[in-house]
Amino acid sequence: RAPGAWLGSVETLHPAQNLEQVLRPDWQPEREAWIESAWTPPPSPLSPRIEWSQTQFSNESIRAQATVPGTAPGFATLAVSWHPGWIARINGNTAKIWKINHAFMGLEIPPGTHLVEFEYREPWLAAGAFLSVTGLGLWLFGLVRALTKLRTNIRPSALHPPVTPSAPGP
Repeated sequence: RAPGAWLGSVETLHPAQNLEQVLRPDWQPEREAWIESAWTPPPSPLSPRIEWSQTQFSNESIRAQATVPGTAPGFATLAVSWHPGWIARINGNTAKIWKINHAFMGLEIPPGTHLVEFEYREPWLAAGAFLSVTGLGLWLFGLVRALTKLRTNIRPSALHPPVTPSAPGP
């Protein structure tokens, strides 16, 4: 289990107003959340609960089976810090991750049983790897070119001094 990670669901979503909302003594994070984007609620109320099973947590991914009973969608809450590097999938299809409670992630899940996956991918990892490999390639190209040029500029006489025939002995 990833440290501090838990999956839940909420019954009520409110538009985010300010941080004071989540600091109220009567706030119930297991029942309500504050969403920080323009979210269009479904026509019917949210399902009051999501049943989670087969959960697997690691530092880079979270995988679970979610069952949303009834006909209304559920809204999952994930107590892991929101970051643009997280990707969510429901049954293999990419889903939007919402920033909730000023720090965490939320996900709307349709009714029924679904495989829900969260995966973390460092946004600049691929670009950094490409630049590193390109830089290494340019450095090696420059090294080979310099060594080749150095080798062709060395005169053979500098490597092997001329041999003078020795005079025949007495």
